[in-house]
Amino acid sequence: MTIKTALFIYNPASGTAENADLWMGSVIHTLCERLGYRVITFATTPGMTGSQMLSAYEGNPDLIVVAGGDGTIRLLLGAL
Repeated sequence: MTIKTALFIYNPASGTAENADLWMGSVIHTLCERLGYRVITFATTPGMTGSQMLSAYEGNPDLIVVAGGDGTIRLLLGAL
Protein backbone atom coordinates (compact mmCIF):
# COMPACT_ATOMS: atom_id res chain seq x y z
CA MET A 1 0.00 0.00 0.00
CA THR A 2 1.34 3.43 -0.97
CA ILE A 3 1.39 5.96 1.84
CA LYS A 4 -0.10 9.30 0.87
CA THR A 5 1.58 12.51 2.02
CA ALA A 6 -0.19 15.64 3.22
CA LEU A 7 1.63 18.94 3.63
CA PHE A 8 0.00 20.92 6.44
CA ILE A 9 1.08 24.58 6.28
CA TYR A 10 -0.07 26.93 9.02
CA ASN A 11 0.51 30.52 10.04
CA PRO A 12 1.08 30.65 13.81
CA ALA A 13 0.51 34.43 13.82
CA SER A 14 -2.97 34.33 12.26
CA GLY A 15 -6.20 34.64 14.17
CA THR A 16 -6.76 30.90 13.81
CA ALA A 17 -3.65 30.32 15.93
CA GLU A 18 -5.77 30.66 19.07
CA ASN A 19 -6.16 27.19 20.60
CA ALA A 20 -4.13 25.81 17.69
CA ASP A 21 -3.15 22.70 19.64
CA LEU A 22 -6.79 21.68 19.84
CA TRP A 23 -7.89 22.11 16.24
CA MET A 24 -4.57 21.25 14.58
CA GLY A 25 -4.27 18.04 16.55
CA SER A 26 -7.76 17.05 15.50
CA VAL A 27 -7.09 17.76 11.82
CA ILE A 28 -3.76 15.94 11.82
CA HIS A 29 -5.25 12.98 13.69
CA THR A 30 -8.02 12.72 11.11
CA LEU A 31 -5.57 12.90 8.23
CA CYS A 32 -3.38 10.18 9.74
CA GLU A 33 -5.77 7.79 11.40
CA ARG A 34 -8.89 8.01 9.30
CA LEU A 35 -7.49 8.91 5.88
CA GLY A 36 -4.08 7.22 5.96
CA TYR A 37 -1.84 10.22 5.27
CA ARG A 38 1.67 10.82 6.51
CA VAL A 39 1.52 14.48 7.57
CA ILE A 40 4.37 16.97 7.23
CA THR A 41 3.69 20.14 9.26
CA PHE A 42 5.26 23.49 8.45
CA ALA A 43 4.86 26.82 10.27
CA THR A 44 5.24 29.98 8.20
CA THR A 45 7.36 32.95 9.22
CA PRO A 46 6.86 36.66 8.41
CA GLY A 47 7.92 37.60 4.89
CA MET A 48 7.86 34.04 3.61
CA THR A 49 6.84 33.49 -0.02
CA GLY A 50 4.44 30.88 -1.31
CA SER A 51 7.31 29.08 -3.04
CA GLN A 52 9.19 28.87 0.25
CA MET A 53 6.11 27.36 1.88
CA LEU A 54 5.88 24.70 -0.80
CA SER A 55 9.56 23.85 -0.43
CA ALA A 56 8.82 22.49 3.05
CA TYR A 57 8.37 19.15 1.30
CA GLU A 58 10.69 18.28 -1.56
CA GLY A 59 8.31 15.90 -3.30
CA ASN A 60 4.82 16.33 -4.65
CA PRO A 61 2.40 15.95 -1.75
CA ASP A 62 -0.90 14.24 -2.43
CA LEU A 63 -2.72 16.87 -0.39
CA ILE A 64 -1.93 20.41 0.78
CA VAL A 65 -3.81 21.80 3.78
CA VAL A 66 -3.38 25.51 4.57
CA ALA A 67 -4.44 27.14 7.82
CA GLY A 68 -3.93 30.85 8.24
CA GLY A 69 -5.26 34.17 7.21
CA ASP A 70 -6.22 35.26 3.72
CA GLY A 71 -2.63 36.32 3.01
CA THR A 72 -1.19 32.88 3.73
CA ILE A 73 -3.71 31.17 1.53
CA ARG A 74 -3.31 33.74 -1.28
CA LEU A 75 0.50 33.37 -1.24
CA LEU A 76 0.32 29.61 -1.43
CA LEU A 77 -2.28 29.56 -4.20
CA GLY A 78 -0.15 32.00 -6.18
CA ALA A 79 2.80 29.62 -5.94
CA LEU A 80 0.86 26.60 -7.20
